Amino acid sequence: MPHPTPHPCPRCPRISNPIPGTGPAPAPILLMGDYPGYWDIRKRQHFSGDVGRELAELYLTRIAKIDPAITYLTNALKCATPDPDPKSATFFPQINHCTQTHLERELLAVNPEIVVSMGPVACSQIWGITNLELQHGIPVKMTYGKWQG
Repeated sequence: MPHPTPHPCPRCPRISNPIPGTGPAPAPILLMGDYPGYWDIRKRQHFSGDVGRELAELYLTRIAKIDPAITYLTNALKCATPDPDPKSATFFPQINHCTQTHLERELLAVNPEIVVSMGPVACSQIWGITNLELQHGIPVKMTYGKWQG
């Protein structure tokens, strides 16, 4: 299956060049954060800069003993949200537009066995979880559109 490069968002007036995920497709493990940070946007790569280095060198390699080369890295949102406040009335509509455009397509292309969602945006979109304290660290078997994991 081809690499899941995002296409321009017909639902989003802010961006016409979303940031694609990186890593092998298919991949056994997909790591999903919330949305791109400053360096991610500048480098056009999710988990770049200090966050990506810490994720790969510390959490994946040393703690989880997972080879970063077998993981696919992405974010629930493919571009920076102009309103990162979850209490804002525009926050969740922006997120829903972005994930409806890209997320199912990306999951089908990568076809991971394991999805690790990191953060409230990723968890709310992929698992439908709004209270992270109740689900933290609990594995869940799920489907998202046509994808099953």
